[in-house]
Amino acid sequence: MKYSLFLFLILFLNSDPGLGISGGSEKTLKPGHDLECLAIPSYGNGLLILNRKGFTVGFDTNHRQAFWVAYMLTPGELVPLVKRSNSFYSDIDVKGWVAVDADYKKSGYDRGHLAPAADMSWSDSTMLESFGYVNISPQKPTFNRGIWKKLEEQVRAWTKANDTLWIVTGPLIDRKVDTMRLRNKVTVPGRFYKALLRHHRQRWQTIAFLMPNSGSKANIWEYSIAVDELEAAIGIDFFPALPDSVECRVERVCELKEWFKQLN
Repeated sequence: MKYSLFLFLILFLNSDPGLGISGGSEKTLKPGHDLECLAIPSYGNGLLILNRKGFTVGFDTNHRQAFWVAYMLTPGELVPLVKRSNSFYSDIDVKGWVAVDADYKKSGYDRGHLAPAADMSWSDSTMLESFGYVNISPQKPTFNRGIWKKLEEQVRAWTKANDTLWIVTGPLIDRKVDTMRLRNKVTVPGRFYKALLRHHRQRWQTIAFLMPNSGSKANIWEYSIAVDELEAAIGIDFFPALPDSVECRVERVCELKEWFKQLN
């Protein structure tokens, strides 16, 4: 299914005058990258890169959780083929560095997904992977079941409306402020983020969100920022597979009304 999608998108993007492919100077992607690579950020120093079927993880052993999780999401992958697992486990390739069940027991924190289980319901293996602790961070229940859930639902709605989204998500840990840890030295993040990329109306668009790890009654767009702002806060480069001229242009602005029609 993904091969067919790649072929369709390659043909579509290469025929798109808005990208400057026909007679223009811009290329769709930098050489050596494919469409799924669009989601992969710069690695960051000291991270373990873990490849899963449904997503890629930049794992931070110091904080015992992902620094980022990146994946491409299509409408076809949002047709649920398997039921939610709810079987959390410690990934064997980072055994000793990742959370265990006991960390969360009576901790007061939810096991919050970074790549949501609902985004990974297109196969047994991707659903299973989504419950590995490399894809989990400590989240306050009011956050995980509240505004974070609303943002996840909005991402799926955008995916259905735009054919494909490229998503990077993770915790933002301030070492000076976020000093609380669970039993196995898993840091409790103070904030969480998402960075999104789409091709819409013959042009690339991005948006980012940065939210405190707490309950909120605000609208999700109140936490939206430009990707450039998020990069400055985190210190990594999002969507580096885009040509530099395109990346620079689309990451410096946050076009809220293009993403949230209710604001028009």
